[in-house]
Amino acid sequence: MFAPALARLTYYESLNLIGVARATMISNTTPIFAALLAIPVLGEHLTWKVGAGTVLVVAGVALAIRQGAGPASPPDTERSLTTGALLALNTAVMASVSFMLRKIGLRMHPDPVLGAALTVTGSMVVLAPYIAARWRHGPLRATRGSLVWLIAGGLLTTGGFLAYYPALSLGDVVIVTPLSNTTPLFAVALLYAFRQVERVTAHTAIGAALAAAGVLLIFGG
Repeated sequence: MFAPALARLTYYESLNLIGVARATMISNTTPIFAALLAIPVLGEHLTWKVGAGTVLVVAGVALAIRQGAGPASPPDTERSLTTGALLALNTAVMASVSFMLRKIGLRMHPDPVLGAALTVTGSMVVLAPYIAARWRHGPLRATRGSLVWLIAGGLLTTGGFLAYYPALSLGDVVIVTPLSNTTPLFAVALLYAFRQVERVTAHTAIGAALAAAGVLLIFGG
């Protein structure tokens, strides 16, 4: 229910409002919330290296939400930026709750493939009523060109799920979550390849560099 269903809805809306770089950086603050939950709920330990690395991974958010650092445009720049940032932050919070529930489930039944399948199935059950309600206001349509990209994105997301669950079953949430949220690094690299989607600013590049430094600390933790 929390992720990917509801978290994905808010993430896609934040993409529309503030662009790939900003939405990705803010939504990938998940490690902070996951660490705050994992220590009291799961009894995991947070070393200073993992903590410092997590902070570095998400430090780019301060740069990403600055006006002029992304594609939000007037006249609704400030309002769109605030709304998009809050939606992306909501994505991070819901994803962190979902990670806790997944880890608890895997402790009870350590089958990563089944865990991934049940998570995706649960999301479909949650989204079905939402899609039905939206359909009453008007059919949900997509162009043929957009379907190709959206389906490709869905396949990549599925691959990520299949890789994430074995990692979660083998490692602690406070380590697996930061590493799985290094998405900004790859997002920036892809934006250089797909420049027609969004321009890469200095703020974005610095944020990605901070995330890379955080990954190195996490590996050492």
